[in-house]
Amino acid sequence: MVLFTKLVVFSSLSALTLGSFYEHSANVKELDRQNFDDFVQKSIYPVIVEFYAPWCGYCKQFTPEYLKAASRAKSFAKFGAVNCDEGTNKKLCLRYKVGGFPTVKGFFKKRNSNGDKRAIDFKGNRNAIGLIEYAEKNLESKAHIIKDFEKMKEFIEQDTPKAILFTDKSKIPNMWKGLSLRFNERLNLGVVGKKHSEIIEKYDIKSFPSIAVFTGGSEPKTVNYDGSFEYEEIVSFLKEHALPSKQKDEKETTRDEL
Repeated sequence: MVLFTKLVVFSSLSALTLGSFYEHSANVKELDRQNFDDFVQKSIYPVIVEFYAPWCGYCKQFTPEYLKAASRAKSFAKFGAVNCDEGTNKKLCLRYKVGGFPTVKGFFKKRNSNGDKRAIDFKGNRNAIGLIEYAEKNLESKAHIIKDFEKMKEFIEQDTPKAILFTDKSKIPNMWKGLSLRFNERLNLGVVGKKHSEIIEKYDIKSFPSIAVFTGGSEPKTVNYDGSFEYEEIVSFLKEHALPSKQKDEKETTRDEL
């Protein structure tokens, strides 16, 4: 009992000395009982959460990989962290049955009977690639895959504004999937692959990636994107043509390969 008490005191002192790992990170959100549910339950993106203790050596080793993953995946996933050594967080860590550090859990589409997102233990490789693949595997997409000219015609004739990515990638880029979630019901996103030459030639696409917006309304027009492929710039461009948002939009900056 004496040994256990000393360990608890030591861990608490270490937490005071070291502080929370991610309090100054732009890409990993420090979570507590007040902001956890908003961050996790209301997110439209895959959410990854690390439960850690500042005195834990394995947690310290894991931190650079977690930060790297959060930076690379921030256009389509959210990364949070809970310092289980903080007294106010202990009930939160018990709620999610955290038995060791670091524990990583994913929160995706599946929900429990009470309506909360189901916490799924991460069992992959504990590095940035493993974490990114975990988020990718659980990333949904609202983007429409357009394979022929008739489908293209149907898509752009919809009343809702549309944005189409012309890409030479073999699958939909993660950033475009994330954007399809962000702009869902405000701007329909489509994807056309380079191999669909009939469409590429019709719309005079000369380079990849390219983005074009097809406006709705009584006088539709085509607006080609000519900015950089920084995420924030693309978001600003799409916002100009999307229907108004019902919620406050999040400010995010990142870069991804389209």
